[in-house]
Amino acid sequence: MPTRTSASVLVECHAAGRTGIFLLGEHAADRARERRIEIDDIKHALRGATAATLQDNGRWKVSGGLDLEGDAVTFIVMLERGLLIVTLF
Repeated sequence: MPTRTSASVLVECHAAGRTGIFLLGEHAADRARERRIEIDDIKHALRGATAATLQDNGRWKVSGGLDLEGDAVTFIVMLERGLLIVTLF
């Protein structure tokens, strides 16, 4: 498997935000409901993400994106055959 870079992860996040092709994990869906974040907010935040940091567990912390109201949204993502959002902060 090719090594991912922060830049390549951001490219994939931006693409997922544009296309809407991503999976929202159960925990992320629960957090989105708690925070009243809709799918369009998630797509907007993914398109605007500016940083991706690899964590020790192999997942990526993606930040810098804003929801449609201008609030910061941070994701923990796992990339496998597309984009799987594991959780939202």
